Amino acid sequence: GSLEAVVTDPRASKVVIVPIETSADGVVRFGAPHEFEVGGSPIQLALVASQKGASIVAAALSDAPPRGGWSTWRLTRTELTETYHQTMDERARALAVDAATGTLAYVGGADSSGALSLYRRDTSGGGNLGYGGTFATGLRAFAVRCADLDGDGRGDVVVSAQNSHHLNLWLGAAPASGPALTRLPDIGVGTGPLEVLLADLDGDGVPEIVSASAFSDEIAVVHLR
Repeated sequence: GSLEAVVTDPRASKVVIVPIETSADGVVRFGAPHEFEVGGSPIQLALVASQKGASIVAAALSDAPPRGGWSTWRLTRTELTETYHQTMDERARALAVDAATGTLAYVGGADSSGALSLYRRDTSGGGNLGYGGTFATGLRAFAVRCADLDGDGRGDVVVSAQNSHHLNLWLGAAPASGPALTRLPDIGVGTGPLEVLLADLDGDGVPEIVSASAFSDEIAVVHLR
């Protein structure tokens, strides 16, 4: 029932775990931090699964190959152990995990390019992530989010392409049907979209896409029907 804050320090190549403690009188305090060198530059974390006494998190590492890519770690309040590392050719920009559908989406690339790599939980029951393909994004992919947007139980992916000024949207496809994702038409949301949020804002059971655009100073809400 305890909570921890997990913080990345890419310049020092560290991950810091900070216990959050609540006293009997309801005062919240931060405990002594535990620092771990991870041999790379972690820029983003995502929760994969919570287990008794530990959690599994994924992290994007913004280094050049072979250390660049993404890793999964097993975390407790005082320990961090790497359980998997995937080297990627494209330097990391963002990473997202949807634990409900077992989907991990990794975005990398440069200002003039971008690539989305998909990994999905296999059906063997071991919890492993299998490679689901790499897909071109718009220019300077900035953020990625994944969730089941259409209610079919498969992970769908949204990527913000800052220099293309739109969102890229893919729907998850059945493994036997070819590519693991089917791309839909791009969504115009403003100039220079950066952050993306997927949330059911109106309570109808269907998540909306919320995007913040830097150059046009606006927030757009996209309703999926």
